[in-house]
Amino acid sequence: MDPEYLRRQQLTKKSDVYSFGVVLFEIICARPALNTALVNEQINLALWANRCHQRGILDQIVDPYLKGKIAPECFKKFAETALKCVSDQGIKRPSMYDVLRNLEYSLQLQESAEEGIGGKMDIQEGSSSMQNLVIP
Repeated sequence: MDPEYLRRQQLTKKSDVYSFGVVLFEIICARPALNTALVNEQINLALWANRCHQRGILDQIVDPYLKGKIAPECFKKFAETALKCVSDQGIKRPSMYDVLRNLEYSLQLQESAEEGIGGKMDIQEGSSSMQNLVIP
């Protein structure tokens, strides 16, 4: 749930953006937004993803089925978009139009990588694309 909504008890368009960001993480991590069966740090997917990003290990929470199938630049853009969506402050979240543009670009990056490589792709922490993932 949008942290600003919890504080102000008012839903906004940016609340929807936050929720959509959670859905993006559900997709890439193949797990629900809340899972009380996990350790305390991992219960809330959005918070856990932010912590993993801060530690530089965001790529490690990706669904194992997707590893090796996502181009590094695609993952970088997708993760950057999802992280911006789940920003604690609504003003820092993108518009849904910007989210759509970023996801379309992410798809283009994936398609370009598949056309150019034709082989396996890897999203490892040490890859050059992951080193440059900085979310304000």
